[in-house]
Amino acid sequence: MKRRSALLRHDPGTDSTAAALASGDRATLPRVEEQVEIGKRVVETARVRIRKRVETRNETLDLTGWRDTVQVEHVPVGRVVDSVPPVRHEGDVTIVPVLEEVVVTVRKLFLKEELHISTRREMRHERRTVRLRRERIEVDRVAVGGDSEPGTS
Repeated sequence: MKRRSALLRHDPGTDSTAAALASGDRATLPRVEEQVEIGKRVVETARVRIRKRVETRNETLDLTGWRDTVQVEHVPVGRVVDSVPPVRHEGDVTIVPVLEEVVVTVRKLFLKEELHISTRREMRHERRTVRLRRERIEVDRVAVGGDSEPGTS
């Protein structure tokens, strides 16, 4: 019975299957099947435009630093010594001996003078203006048609 209903839906003029069934012969019916293929493709929906700009600004800084000044004082001594005195320190003062050979009947070392070198530290306050740079980034989403949406930065 299934075969007959299939034959009723089939056009007997286009196919010899109906004639074969009517005569009692066996006939083969074609089976039709649909198939679906699924895939993917890249579709551009929008673009992104990125702009970078550099801003500069002046800023005044308060700087604190140190400055050392050196004071050299010549202190006359005028005394004969047997050997070269070493450089020595007395508190914040560095003492450097200055020697001279003098001719007497015998040659002796004569301590002519000493250099007393002291260091004084002063606090200095200074104002300077410096240029600072900062980068800003702007991102705009651009639709395929060319309309842009405001971006965030």
